[in-house]
Amino acid sequence: MAQPAMTIVSLEVSNVKRIRAVTIHPEGSVVILGGQNEQGKTSVLDAIEFALGGAKAIPSDPIRHGAKSAYVIADLGDLIVERVITKSGTNLTVRNRAGEKQTSPQAILDKLCSRIAFDPLDFLREEPAKQNEILRRLVGLDFTASNAKREALFAARTKINRDAKSARAQSESLVVPGGTPDVPVNLAELLAQIRAAHEERELVNGRERQIQAARDALARADVALAGAESALMRAKLAKRQAQTELDAFSNQPAAAPAVDVRALEAQVATAETVNRNVERKKKRDQHEADANALDEQAAELTAQIEAVDAEQRQALAAITYPVPGLALGENGPTFDGVPLDQASGAQRIRISVAIGLALNPRLKVLLVRDASLLDDKSLAMVAEMAGSAGAQVWLERVGTGDPGAVIISDGQVL
Repeated sequence: MAQPAMTIVSLEVSNVKRIRAVTIHPEGSVVILGGQNEQGKTSVLDAIEFALGGAKAIPSDPIRHGAKSAYVIADLGDLIVERVITKSGTNLTVRNRAGEKQTSPQAILDKLCSRIAFDPLDFLREEPAKQNEILRRLVGLDFTASNAKREALFAARTKINRDAKSARAQSESLVVPGGTPDVPVNLAELLAQIRAAHEERELVNGRERQIQAARDALARADVALAGAESALMRAKLAKRQAQTELDAFSNQPAAAPAVDVRALEAQVATAETVNRNVERKKKRDQHEADANALDEQAAELTAQIEAVDAEQRQALAAITYPVPGLALGENGPTFDGVPLDQASGAQRIRISVAIGLALNPRLKVLLVRDASLLDDKSLAMVAEMAGSAGAQVWLERVGTGDPGAVIISDGQVL
């Protein structure tokens, strides 16, 4: 069961800044603090903030000059808050309606209200990013984990894209002539082929010399036969022998076709250049493959980033905001689709007050400083919102003409 909201039933302030002694029993949803400048109006609002906001809300010189200590007692209905401030520090006591002291009093108050409660117009003074953060807290939307995940993915993708760009640049810097093969020239095999070709050539040349020698012997035998009839028999014998030898060589297999040594030697001459180009081609192809692989990783990270963004968009779409038309934008809150700082003054005040009320569902107390900047229409709107929400708004306005205003003069209620 929801607990009822609380407001200030009575306020007692002594020696806080310009205040001497003030006791106020507010009536209605709007409490206007009137009076001239430097009479203590702001000090009343400060006293409420000192009482509820804790030591961090108290400045270094909060005590009225000439006094030794200050105190604030705020009766919230269910709780009574007493803050005593001395030169050496501050003491807080929170009692329930039965007068029983509560443990961890500041923790109790911190649960009741946020800083925006003290002045909802502070929301409008914040940077857009801070306004977004306040809105997320209000609607219970925490993107801390998903933003950290997105930042990690973004950083990883940035590095991969940088590596891919470097790999591709290295690939493009390696110029490879057209027609370069994929494998290097085997120089040892080429040289072996050349040696075998030379040996084969020598073998063929030797056979040709032997054949030529046989032919020469046959010719000499013919000359001897023709020149010396008396040596006919010897010449015939020599002829037969030469013929026999010639036949023996002629019956041997035909010589193998000669190997094109010049072509092999040309390959040897260009082998080093070709092999360099082959190595360059391999490096280029490897760099390109690395770049493509990195591109795939970057694409995967992009998909993951888009998934995080989609998850956040889905969460944003499900939010119910305190004011229709209000939304979290990429660079700050928007209203009806335009940046909040471009909304009208009345719209911005209405939004700020609504946020202040929504952030403080139990202690519905808002403090509006510089309320003199609000025109009558804006003031009426704030009063209507406070009344509808069962809240209490304390406003500081210069002058004494506001009906029902609590007039502060020289640190006291006039």
